[in-house]
Amino acid sequence: MPSRRALLRTGALGLTAALGGCLFGGDADDGDDETPTQTPTTAPTTQLTAEPDPVQRLQRVDPPAVPDDATAVLANERVRTLVSDAAATDGRVDYLPEDGPVEEDDRLVFDAFDRIRFRGETYNPTSSYAGFAQEATYVVEATETTEREASGEVLDSANLTDAEREIADRLLAAGSYTAGGHEEVPDAFHTFETADYLRTDDTVYRLQGLVGDNIGHHMLTLRDADAGPDVTVVTVADRVVPSDLREQVQAAVSTGNAEPSDDELEGFRAVLGDARFVCTAHAVVELVSGAPRDSRRHDNRGSTGNWLQ
Repeated sequence: MPSRRALLRTGALGLTAALGGCLFGGDADDGDDETPTQTPTTAPTTQLTAEPDPVQRLQRVDPPAVPDDATAVLANERVRTLVSDAAATDGRVDYLPEDGPVEEDDRLVFDAFDRIRFRGETYNPTSSYAGFAQEATYVVEATETTEREASGEVLDSANLTDAEREIADRLLAAGSYTAGGHEEVPDAFHTFETADYLRTDDTVYRLQGLVGDNIGHHMLTLRDADAGPDVTVVTVADRVVPSDLREQVQAAVSTGNAEPSDDELEGFRAVLGDARFVCTAHAVVELVSGAPRDSRRHDNRGSTGNWLQ
């Protein structure tokens, strides 16, 4: 008596043969010509639709969100000059606005970073603000004239103190002397402010004083510093965004997002290189991958009126 396993195997073989006849058009049993053949069945195919490639766009980001070891390029030449001068100067560097006064709360963006690395050196950046006329500059100009024209108060170089003589030497060498600004006005400078003429051994100079009241402005100071542990270091690349791409940076700062054309994206990739951030004076923009164009929403956050200065 055949076993149950043998019967199952026999049944399986018979089912296979029957399916074989269906799939390949053969007879179902003994090859009778009157038995109709079966039409082969084709399995349906499923077409996979590829997801669209994410579209790159520019997005404004909070400066403190820029990660450690990130690299940023600069929005224009004025911002690069600011950083370059601050790196070369032992003190504050003015960043005077071009289009009217700036608000005190719109601090320079570099102040948000623990450290910046520029041209291979690491600095601790700090920003400060001076309102209108808080850091006035005082200038005395010297113009050669004749003894006959000298009247009023005339200074004789032979009677000057050492501090006054030092100012006189610099005044005559450059034609002018500037005091104030970031530094306290020396007491000796007031001697020349109130005088009308300066007489040396063989020449007389007419003195003219001028006062410059700067509008409200921000200042940047860069001090040499170590990176240290738990400190964010952002590398500021010594290159700027080309002028034909700055309108897109403006749009990203103003509205939160911008959608450059394909040609513009190629331009951004070329200037950014291994970087993905752009620093204006007061904001940071990042090149990111986003949703397809028709499904993106713009961030309507406000922006400073001096977005790219």
